[in-house]
Amino acid sequence: MEAVEMIKTKANADTEEWDIIGRAPPGWVEEQCEAAKRKKSKPKAAAGEGVDPLVGAALVLELVLRQKNAEPFSSPVDWKGLGLDDYPQVISRPMDLGTIQNKLRKGKYSSIGALAEDVGLIWANAMEYNQEGSPVYKAAAALKAFADKKLEPLQVAARKRAEAEAAASVNADSTPSSRAAASNTSN
Repeated sequence: MEAVEMIKTKANADTEEWDIIGRAPPGWVEEQCEAAKRKKSKPKAAAGEGVDPLVGAALVLELVLRQKNAEPFSSPVDWKGLGLDDYPQVISRPMDLGTIQNKLRKGKYSSIGALAEDVGLIWANAMEYNQEGSPVYKAAAALKAFADKKLEPLQVAARKRAEAEAAASVNADSTPSSRAAASNTSN
């Protein structure tokens, strides 16, 4: 079968018209097939790779807030309004998803680890104050599992990026010219 190189110039529901611009050169069909195979077999980027971890975290927070039982965790606990007079004595560092979102928008987080720590604090507080088996405790446990699953790839990608940057820095410092310069300054 001979291949012809064509470009599509016009198409509608009834007909398609093509301009034939000449015969395809030998091997053209095989090249196109190989290119298509390479495109299909490209490895997918691991979750969290290529994404700023804090941007990814903002998306995760939105996902968490959309979960069925997230409402009690979306704003600070109104312990006075709820009559929870012992709340400040039991929970020394309150945290909620709305506060985390505000801190994230204002650039208060320097790393995904710091943000993940605050997210974990929400669930820890809820599970510490509420009895095991209570609706709030159960919701906190479920949301913790969900949030941890979503934040994990972002944390792993951030760690890998930091390790790669550290290795690149070490490699740059250990080039022959930098070692020579270091030995000249030490003499």
